Amino acid sequence: MRKELLVCFLVSVFCLTAPVNAAMNIVWVSDAHTPAADFAGGKNVAPDWQAVETPWDQPWVDLLISQGHSVDYTKGTPGDGYWRTLDEDKIAALNAADLVIISRDTSSGSYNNDDEATQWNSVATPLIQMNSYLARSSRWKWFDTTGNVGGGDAPLMDGAPPFDEVFQDLEVLDGAVGKGDTSFVLAKDAGNGQALMVVDTDFPGAAEGGVDDLAGSIWLATWEAGVEFYDGAGQTAAAKRMYFAAGTWEGDDAEGTYWGQCMYNLTPEGEALFTAAVQTIPEPATIALLGLGGLALLRVRRRR
Repeated sequence: MRKELLVCFLVSVFCLTAPVNAAMNIVWVSDAHTPAADFAGGKNVAPDWQAVETPWDQPWVDLLISQGHSVDYTKGTPGDGYWRTLDEDKIAALNAADLVIISRDTSSGSYNNDDEATQWNSVATPLIQMNSYLARSSRWKWFDTTGNVGGGDAPLMDGAPPFDEVFQDLEVLDGAVGKGDTSFVLAKDAGNGQALMVVDTDFPGAAEGGVDDLAGSIWLATWEAGVEFYDGAGQTAAAKRMYFAAGTWEGDDAEGTYWGQCMYNLTPEGEALFTAAVQTIPEPATIALLGLGGLALLRVRRRR
């Protein structure tokens, strides 16, 4: 009963503090790979997908639009993103938006040349990072680790302290989408940020056919404006920042069929969490740690 009461309390906190269905201007940053382009590049794309010229990550944008948001999904050629090289006009467009979201469909090395890490971290608009590779210390320096897992499957998610006793075993990612994998940063500490959700501690290790050392790694975290991501990072969040690991990891499945980057892979619970995170991140005082609003739709689950 105590857990149920705490859930109700957190939801009440959100309802009293968060804006209701506020429409935003969102910039979606992506390399916009398409099945057709990947097939033309020699990848073994499934026959039904080979002529599809819609980007793999388009369903994420469609979801945001369905929520009433305006989304700028400016594309370069497939696989060569418009936002890979910043200039004054592009930075001004990012700063003028209400929210920037970095798709999983971004090649981390192409957004980390010269002073690009500082340019992106200096964007004055709240930003959600879905690419675990860019969050590492070798890229934008959000987490003090270079460790990353590409084949993370779809583990259950738990709340990080102080929510670890309340939110347990949440089925947030759909492992049946694409090849069923998601990339995660191997970080157990958010530095000067706040870890909100972590990979379930019962996630199997490599010896059991799973991914070594992924259990307990951060899946959802936030940093406030003006905060250095971790001591010694030398990079500071110019506005609210969120790391949200979702979207499929590209590659071949067991049958040798290729599936692309950032296919939409959220369960209904995950979608509620994502849409609530999008709604609340531009309001620094309303996130209230894990009072993310969409948690009203999340069921408290136990496998044990």
